[in-house]
Amino acid sequence: MSKRVLGIVLVLSLVLVSTRMALAIPLCSYTPVESRYSSLTASFNFRYFDDQYSDNRSNVSSGTLTLIYTSLFDSADSGYDSKVDAKVSYNGGELAYSAVGSGSYRMYLDPGDLFAFGSAVLHLSSDYASPGLNVVSGTGYGRFRDVTPLAKAIKISETLLGMGSISAALEDDTLLAIAREIGKRAEYPDIKDLVQKVAELINATGLVTAEGGALGPVEAL
Repeated sequence: MSKRVLGIVLVLSLVLVSTRMALAIPLCSYTPVESRYSSLTASFNFRYFDDQYSDNRSNVSSGTLTLIYTSLFDSADSGYDSKVDAKVSYNGGELAYSAVGSGSYRMYLDPGDLFAFGSAVLHLSSDYASPGLNVVSGTGYGRFRDVTPLAKAIKISETLLGMGSISAALEDDTLLAIAREIGKRAEYPDIKDLVQKVAELINATGLVTAEGGALGPVEAL
């Protein structure tokens, strides 16, 4: 076997093993991802012109420095974002500056569904007599739940299991199949057609405890 063929076989083996390991992760082991982002950009320009054959009225000496910083963090329980946009300019011996800083946050107070939020905006400028600051903060109660197709599929399994309509929780393959159908809700002309399809997927598992192995009208409702 040549080295090239051996290399291809090894790569395919690694891909298959990695895929199998990824599929083996239980749905309940899923951890919500965290998003982090930050960036800093800077720009500078300067112009100088001195005409030795005329007076100073046509001379130019000016420049501008601009800085923009952005930062963001987001997770299931908390998040914040901030941005600073600052500019310093020089023109004919006069220095001017301006800056706007803004930020906001949100967080759930564990345990429970009580959350806090707030934001602030700060303005600075050489044209203002003093800085300007605006702050908003507050609290609330509530949380979005079971809004994704997979979350709805898991909720269906838990509800049927609690009713005693199925003998065990639905397997991952069945949950994913149900989630795919729920995600295609727009393709069903009537909600009853979607319910019938979901019921067929559950009946096919052999876990339904009702006589005949099929969900009844109460379970469908």
